[in-house]
Amino acid sequence: MSRKSSKPALYERMQLQRSMSAPSNDQESERPERSAGSESPFPEWLSAGRVVRVPIGYIFVVGAFMVLCLALAYSVGVKRGQSAANESSVNEPFLPSHALENRSSESGGGMGDLGSKSTISEDSAEEVKPTTYTEPRVLPKAQWADLNADVREKGENYFVLAETTKDGATRLAEYCRSEGLETYVIPRKNVSSRYLVIACPGFRVGERSTPVVKNLEQRIHEIGDSWKANKHGTTNLHDAYPKLYDGKPW
Repeated sequence: MSRKSSKPALYERMQLQRSMSAPSNDQESERPERSAGSESPFPEWLSAGRVVRVPIGYIFVVGAFMVLCLALAYSVGVKRGQSAANESSVNEPFLPSHALENRSSESGGGMGDLGSKSTISEDSAEEVKPTTYTEPRVLPKAQWADLNADVREKGENYFVLAETTKDGATRLAEYCRSEGLETYVIPRKNVSSRYLVIACPGFRVGERSTPVVKNLEQRIHEIGDSWKANKHGTTNLHDAYPKLYDGKPW
């Protein structure tokens, strides 16, 4: 005789699984009651609002419009200020300088007294005299120094006639001396084979336009023309230039 199996049948197991997976009526009835009875811990005005999306292009357009408005307002303000200043300057009566000084002195105060004291009339003003310079002194030929002597004085300018070798400088200086021009031969600094021919007298900066210096320059040109005409050299000394002696070698 066959025994009855203790395992449930297949349909019983399927029915049992369905009953376990489906929620019970009690649980379904409790869920809406809990959701209905529960309250939010935050007030309504703190809850998330409605989101409004704005394209970024609109933001750029609004910013540009605001900048344009500010620029227009600034330009209008500047124009109004300029027009107001022009109107005030036009409406103000013109007063000469002496009238303005009298007005400032009559208004009182330390500045008015100071302005009246500092005012000098044309009659009492001292005439400003131009600075005068003494003309360079031309030495007679008997008082000339040796041809190779350095007679330069600090702070004076000397005409440089030429720069050449020692023999050429000596011949030019001797010819100038024979024509009555005081000249000297000066060695160049750091160049043993080059020498300068300078003419005396020396002169200060303010003495450049004095008759003595002008005559000296003219005399240099005349001797230079004679030097070139007699075929002693190719230069006419018209390129002679003044050079300041500051106490240092040239």
